[in-house]
Amino acid sequence: FPSHDSLQLGVQINVHPTENFRAHGIDLHTYVSVNCLEAVVGGTVKVQGLDLKTFELTIPSGTQHGTKFRIPGQGLYQMNTDQRGNLYVEIIIEIPTNLSEQQQTMIRNILNNQ
Repeated sequence: FPSHDSLQLGVQINVHPTENFRAHGIDLHTYVSVNCLEAVVGGTVKVQGLDLKTFELTIPSGTQHGTKFRIPGQGLYQMNTDQRGNLYVEIIIEIPTNLSEQQQTMIRNILNNQ
């Protein structure tokens, strides 16, 4: 029998990706969908963090598809420390596909009056 001095315990931790988050080191990456018209004029969107906290991001007017925002200190914890990574939120612009004819006409009028 081995002595107590030579006993070793091996622990393996597997981190499984979730549907909404990807890990890159201790930083987390997620996305939020924004209607294209909201991206044009700006607004706010809510983002849920890993530990279910909700954050409100201000989307400035003219925000482009793929723009990333950083929420500091909302990523994963560095092992054996209290240091925490960041949460990066990427904007995905959605184009509406079910506009009525009247809505399409209103948008055409705006574009024609530029």
